[in-house]
Amino acid sequence: ASIELIKPRIEKYRALQSIEAGELEIRSLDSAEEYYNVLAQHITTSDFCAVWNPQVALYSKDAQSKAASFLERTGHTKNCIKDIVVNGPMTEWYVQQIANPNHQVKRVSRQPQSVADLVILESIVIVSLMSPQSECALEIKNKHFADFNRWYFTTLWELLP
Repeated sequence: ASIELIKPRIEKYRALQSIEAGELEIRSLDSAEEYYNVLAQHITTSDFCAVWNPQVALYSKDAQSKAASFLERTGHTKNCIKDIVVNGPMTEWYVQQIANPNHQVKRVSRQPQSVADLVILESIVIVSLMSPQSECALEIKNKHFADFNRWYFTTLWELLP
């Protein structure tokens, strides 16, 4: 319902692919292919942390194949990865694919209020609404925004068992 309410207000920005304002750059990723290409550029070469729901994000065989490929590549590069994931059957599959000793996963049982995934890198945050109903994401480049989200993630990480 919230998405339907906001659609008319943001419709005038549909033609924009990115917005730059000082130290802030926001780029729209309007397909699963574009989203996975951006992820591949970053997560296979950089340390990162993420909060996401495998039951939603790994909704297709293509998404599962891409996740398995990322996990295989980060197993070789051994970058440091921390995931907070919603527990469920696809979480079990995901954990079984991990070959990187520097990759840690903590699980939560509650479903977040939205289907958004959050991938936090050094100065970039990728917010995704990838699901069977929606293929869209934002790449937000801003060091301060990334630092805040990383602080928030770290606080949550430390509270989880």
